[in-house]
Order: sequence, then structure tokens, then C-alpha cells
Amino acid sequence: MRIPSLPFAVPFAAALSAMLALPAAGPAAAEAGLFPIGYLEITGDHRYQDKRAYARIRIKPHHRPFPGALLALRDSRVLGRAVKVRFSLEKAEAADAAGLVREVSRLHGEKGVRFFLIDAAAEVLGAVAKATAGLDLLLLNVSAPDDALRGARCRGNLMHVIPSRAMLTDAMA
Repeated sequence: MRIPSLPFAVPFAAALSAMLALPAAGPAAAEAGLFPIGYLEITGDHRYQDKRAYARIRIKPHHRPFPGALLALRDSRVLGRAVKVRFSLEKAEAADAAGLVREVSRLHGEKGVRFFLIDAAAEVLGAVAKATAGLDLLLLNVSAPDDALRGARCRGNLMHVIPSRAMLTDAMA
């Protein structure tokens, strides 16, 4: 596991705790003691291209948060044993928002996934949240710090585990 992925484990661990407080993942999963969690990302996401400046210094983080999700899942084994639940992470990717919506529908229908960690830009996240508004599921934003997602484009089925730019600015002040 690479060190840059460790900061992502804290929000994922908090998300797992929040998910446990909500109703079970569905009748089939509840009977088997399974708690499936979806992880969705955009194929070839431009936000993760290696950007370097003078002297090849990295100017933008380029690691995806998926290793952090795996670390949080591994760390939650003790909690899972205590509550007799086995967590699983179902990863899927698509090229655009429509593809992610299809993956959400597939994982929701086939595996009973009701909680999805989504690594996508704000525009994609908003489109996925809007398209899945009628389904019994919760989307967790793990990488888009855009303020509009918490304001004008706020959705009832979208929760954020990453601070917004306004929150980061307030913290610095």
C-alpha cells in the first residue's frame, strides 16, 4: 500500500461507520451477514493525470482513492466481526455519467448494493445523483470538493466524505 493513499482511509472509515448506522443492505444481504459497498470511478479520469512543473515536481495529486477504500475495508474487519457483518467492496468503472448510472443499477439489482463511494468530478456526480434519485440508495462523494454540490446542486441521495473548498478555506482562516 502506498503512503499517499493513507489519508483517504479516514473518510472511508467514517463512511463505513455512517453506513452501519443505516438500515441493512437489503433482505438477501442481511440474511447472509453481507454488507456490499459499491466503488465507482471514471475510466481515464483527467484529474489523475500526472502533472509536473519545474524540476519534475508534482503539482497535483495523482493517486486515486481506491487504495484508501481497501485500507478502510481491511481496518473494518474487527468492527465487522463484532457486529457479525462481512463487508465487501464491489468496484466498477465507466467512461461517463450514463455508464456509472448503469453500473449503479446493475450493482443495486444484482448484489443488493445500497451504498456507493463515487470518485468522479462534480458534473458527473451531479448527473449520477439526479438519475438515481428514485432508488433506495446513498451515494458518497469521495473526491469532488466543489461547493455547488453542497449548495445549488445539492441532492438528497448524495453525502460528502471530503470537505468542500469553502470548508477548507474556513479551516485555513
